[in-house]
Amino acid sequence: MPPIIGAPRRPTIPGVLKRLLVGLCVITLTAFPAIAAERKDQVLAAMAAMAGSAPAPWRQTMLSRRPTTPGCFQSRYPAMAWKVVACIMGGHDARLAFPRSPPRPLDEDLAGNQTALSSGNITGAIGKLSQSGVTEAAGRGLRNSFSIQLNTNYFDSPYCRNHPNCIAIEQFVVDSNGYMEIQLWLFGYLSKESERCPDSSWQIYENSTITAYLASCYKTPAITSENIDLPVHVFNQLNNIIMSASASKAGKDVFVMELNGVLTLITLPSGMRFGLFGRWTDVDFNVYGESNDEVVFNPGAKLEVEVALIDGAPEPPKCRPRGLNGGTGETSNLKAGPCTSFPARGGIPHGIRFSESVGPPPTGPIYP
Repeated sequence: MPPIIGAPRRPTIPGVLKRLLVGLCVITLTAFPAIAAERKDQVLAAMAAMAGSAPAPWRQTMLSRRPTTPGCFQSRYPAMAWKVVACIMGGHDARLAFPRSPPRPLDEDLAGNQTALSSGNITGAIGKLSQSGVTEAAGRGLRNSFSIQLNTNYFDSPYCRNHPNCIAIEQFVVDSNGYMEIQLWLFGYLSKESERCPDSSWQIYENSTITAYLASCYKTPAITSENIDLPVHVFNQLNNIIMSASASKAGKDVFVMELNGVLTLITLPSGMRFGLFGRWTDVDFNVYGESNDEVVFNPGAKLEVEVALIDGAPEPPKCRPRGLNGGTGETSNLKAGPCTSFPARGGIPHGIRFSESVGPPPTGPIYP
């Protein structure tokens, strides 16, 4: 899913403004690692509190016992243990969600989503999807071709140092082919053909339709193998999907999904220091197409989306149209309905919820 062909490559955020925004984002969390660790624990506790397809006590137990070593793991209800599953670590196998080239004007394709914009500093996010009336989710001319993504805002990664056109994004993605992955992007990292990505584990993405040379580097530090049989192949059989992502100062980020009684978890090795921790302010969570494509839902399809944040902010996040500071190159034909903020409740942190449907936006309450 490369950036939109023909979109400008060069980030248009002025250098001074970019440094100012990043400075505002890097707040006291970096000075209080104990608080950060506590919030990281809160992410999985909040995920356990959300209603999913598996019994809550089982989910709570398994998440409290989550593996902390790097790799990919899975537990299937009612098993009370995690097992190691096939996992490709280190890069070179990115197959999914490529970020949108900033900036892209808001258009109809972007109307089906809202971003949770925090006034604090996000250390973790939990997204939940419910659906009704879905009989088809097609993309690239294929039935049941979609991705479920939790994307961050653009931020100034330490990897961008000495690369003035560079801006970063991190993506947590589940694909209908049956795998999940974490992707790291350094958009606009290369401004000369003689330059190289940070090391051999990164790959180059170049938009050849733009005259001035400006290419990106991307890396997949962890991806599950397709043979682990994630239950995500047919969208109309899915409901109450829960995904969570948490950021670590050392780069040991964690990605978890619970669906149809199966928990799947990816933990990155420490030491990467990509920089999401201390710079995470927005969350974009939704269903999209694959490989820079659109997923097309049938008439009558409706999704309800909830995004909760661990961010230390005193007030709930705000709804903001997707595409202003992050997102992905993929789209859908869903149109956004009402979006509202909600306070913390019953172990679930504050966040936003919205509905989306094919055709005119829904006007009724999201959760009656």
